[in-house]
Amino acid sequence: IRANVDTRPEDALNVNATLLPGDLTQDNTIDLFDLIEFFGAYGTATGDETYSPNADINGDGFVDLFDLIAFFANY
Repeated sequence: IRANVDTRPEDALNVNATLLPGDLTQDNTIDLFDLIEFFGAYGTATGDETYSPNADINGDGFVDLFDLIAFFANY
């Protein structure tokens, strides 16, 4: 994943970023806990109560089989 940040050093305090697609718990590892979180959002779409943009790995607005495949590519 590529991220560009244009900021002054003093503005970069307390930055929280997840760079691993599939790291839903944001602990810098992809493990069983992330898989549990993923399946909590599986089958949802943007606007659904349990939708998670972190689980929508390909960013198409749906948490589906394509995201699951991408998840396991990083598991």
